[in-house]
Formats: sequence, C-alpha cells, structure tokens
Amino acid sequence: MKKTAKAAALTAAALLLCSSCAQQPAAKAPDSPSALINNIMSEAAAQASEAAPKASATTAAAPETTAAAAETPASQDGTAVDIDLTQMNSTMIYSVIYDMMINPDSYYGKSLLVDGYFDTMVYDGSDTRYFFVVVPDATACCVQGLEFILTGASYPGDYPEVQDDIRVRGVMDCYEEAGQMYTYIRADSLTKI
Repeated sequence: MKKTAKAAALTAAALLLCSSCAQQPAAKAPDSPSALINNIMSEAAAQASEAAPKASATTAAAPETTAAAAETPASQDGTAVDIDLTQMNSTMIYSVIYDMMINPDSYYGKSLLVDGYFDTMVYDGSDTRYFFVVVPDATACCVQGLEFILTGASYPGDYPEVQDDIRVRGVMDCYEEAGQMYTYIRADSLTKI
C-alpha cells in the first residue's frame, strides 16, 4: 500500500509537471544527457564570469574557466560543491533537476547545494515522514521536488515550517523501499533562508 501510494503521488506530480509546462515552446533537446550537463556547466561558468567584476588595466586578467572548474564551483560560503544550483538561473535549475530525475546514476555521489521551499508529508498507511526541497520554475507554473534526509534530525524541532525558504546541502544518493529505488539528497545541512 505504501509503495502504491508513493508511486501514485510521484506519477501524479510528474503528470502535473508535464501538463503544466506542455504549453511552453519546446527547445531543441541536446544529443545526450552529458551534452545537456556540459551546456549547463558552460552557461553557469559564463554567468559567473559575467557577474565577476571586470579586471582593470593594472591588474592581471583572471585565467579562463575550464569545464572542470565549472563542475566544482565554490558556493556562496566558499565551500566547494559539485553542483551549485543557487548560482544558476531558473531555467538551468529546472533543467538540472529534471536531468537528475531522468539520469540519477550520473549524479550519485555528487555534492549539491539547492534553494527552494520546505515541504513534508506522510503517505497513507505509513508512519514514515518524507521531506522535500521544492523548486519552482521562473513562472511558478511547474515545480520539481527533491527528497532529502537530514541525518540525526527530528521532526518538527530540527525543521522549518512548511513553505519556508530553505537551502539544502548534501550528496545525491538512493535507497530502496518496497522494491522501488528512490533518489534523494543525503543532507548534511538545512538552513532557513
């Protein structure tokens, strides 16, 4: 029953996402998931370089950003993460999260920093509580939710209120429940922002 309820909820969410955004004009899809990620990382590096102050004539120019450097950006607090969604625009964030759901094996073991709002729920017939960071797109018509597990935390004391803006830092991982594999963030920090 628990597996069926969770699968039904995830299927309904996926259908809602597809139907909500179906009216948007479709962009040309990249040839492969790795091409998508390379495009994302290149755009993130370009956005970061545009946001950086321009070097003056008396200072040396910064070295060019390589693809490897873009894959391990320093987050706002200076700690390196593999994927920093807090530095991407909403289209890029949505694209990366979508790719995480479609190609989860490519992300397992990678560190992640993501902003969104907090949500939690208990599925019918279960006493297990699930926690999510929910990330809306630019128009807020579509959302992607990433499950996270904050080790050593207890609900409600260690968690914010539902709908509070949060930042989650952790590592992408997976678990098996009732014969089904689920992707989640093994969170090492949860911050209300």
